[in-house]
Amino acid sequence: MVTLVGLTLLLLTVFPCAYRVHAECLLHLHGNLPVIMKSDNANRVMYAQESGTVRLNETDEVEVHCLTGIYIQTKLNSVAQTATDGSKQFKCYKGYRLYYRNMNSRIYKDTNVNAVYINCQSPWTPSLYESGTKLPKCNEYMNYAIGIAVPNVQDIISATMCYDLDALALKYVNYVAYRPKYDEVIQLNSSALSKNQLIGDFKTKLGNLNTYFSFMSPTEFNQQFSHLKRTIPLLETYDYDYVSLLQGTPLQEELAEFTHIFNTMWWRNLRIGNWRFYMDALATRSKHISYRVYMGTTGLMRIPDTSSNNITAESDHLSVEVGSLVVLPPVYVWSYLKSLNDNVNEEFVVIAYNSPYYYLKSSAIFCHDICDKIDWLRMSKFGHTRLMPTFGIIFCCRPEEVAHTFVKFPLV
Repeated sequence: MVTLVGLTLLLLTVFPCAYRVHAECLLHLHGNLPVIMKSDNANRVMYAQESGTVRLNETDEVEVHCLTGIYIQTKLNSVAQTATDGSKQFKCYKGYRLYYRNMNSRIYKDTNVNAVYINCQSPWTPSLYESGTKLPKCNEYMNYAIGIAVPNVQDIISATMCYDLDALALKYVNYVAYRPKYDEVIQLNSSALSKNQLIGDFKTKLGNLNTYFSFMSPTEFNQQFSHLKRTIPLLETYDYDYVSLLQGTPLQEELAEFTHIFNTMWWRNLRIGNWRFYMDALATRSKHISYRVYMGTTGLMRIPDTSSNNITAESDHLSVEVGSLVVLPPVYVWSYLKSLNDNVNEEFVVIAYNSPYYYLKSSAIFCHDICDKIDWLRMSKFGHTRLMPTFGIIFCCRPEEVAHTFVKFPLV
């Protein structure tokens, strides 16, 4: 009679491979996150900076880059091995042992384990650079790029901008929706950042514009706008906020220290209503399809002249002034999308009317509205509410139509 133990031993002898556990090594990333790159023959592929775990098979090698030193721990709360060199290469030996070396050395050090915890001694922080590459319709303005420069690695550009330095006003920002995000596991064969779809470079490091210029703060804006409400009763009905144009995007938090560059005077109902619903729809869609996004503002908002008997009469443009600083609310906020996936061809402009003051819906919409022809927009919450005035009217146009209406629209 064959016992269970005997049968198991027999199977292990005859079919040893059937019981071999898939071997792998693990890099747990936490704290100040490194930049991760994988070498694949002649290519180097860059991955997003996210907390999580990188899994390495026995043939995988990855580069780990920190601004200064790297902390390596075999257990999360153990004493860290501090590597003063900011870059290391890790490889997985037969799936059960991690080795690493300096980038300029051929000698590997054995960690004696198959999993380590890694974080950087200091965080990577984005900086503002003047770009030597001109963005569309931006020859007469400044071209900027924001991101991090990794030594011996390609630059990581989070966003590029067309900026009117004389007026201290953003013309538009360009980014990709959305950079890959990871939860618990970072798969080495998942979406990567190596194919940079942004137009820009790091020509000259500037740091931040608030080092050189003064900007109105949201607190100053709120105080002055409260005063305006008392002098212009019509403004009592609606609230405006002076906050980032990057509402509802991952970049809003990532580029928080540059908020003063992106701050825009928003009609609050639009910002927390249909614009937020649109950004939610884009976030869901971009999990599968990436888009190059140009986002900006156009026009100057007016408020009705209630002292006139002429129903279409308009007063002067609304402005909020603090000393020499002036904020003017735009009448339109727009988002120009171009799909980046080879099997999807989408190109259109989402336009929001940044004002509660209009007489007919047709007076706000200037093009043939195609939002309902875009399935992922039509079937979202945004698709059901986008024409409700309370949430702010939003419509969609073909880029060619917008270029005929908006001056210096970045048609590409």
